[in-house]
Amino acid sequence: MTRRVPLDDERESKATMGNCRIMIGHRDEAIGATLALLLAVKHYQILYATNLATLSRQMACWRPQALLFDTRLHVDSRYAFVRSLREDDRTARLLIAYWTRSRLSSRPASTGTCEDIARYGV
Repeated sequence: MTRRVPLDDERESKATMGNCRIMIGHRDEAIGATLALLLAVKHYQILYATNLATLSRQMACWRPQALLFDTRLHVDSRYAFVRSLREDDRTARLLIAYWTRSRLSSRPASTGTCEDIARYGV
């Protein structure tokens, strides 16, 4: 079996991955730790936090290039944290990827019946 020679841009991306700092903010510690581990295996520099106070302190000190963010961390503050990141010149160009698990108010509580599964995908 022959070995494929890596392209120039592939060599460059592997060299720069170790310099990329990614911050993970997730309410569930197990999910944050798992994401951090998976990205660390790919040679990214990772920090994660499970609450907004720790996340904002680490953001100020560590200056990551990307933020993976669970919006449930600050839904009560009407997303003031992300707005403050965008208003600050130091973090205005920060890549923010976020996910949320919002509940639809019109969706009734599931009883787990086949009808609920078919209708709501529960």
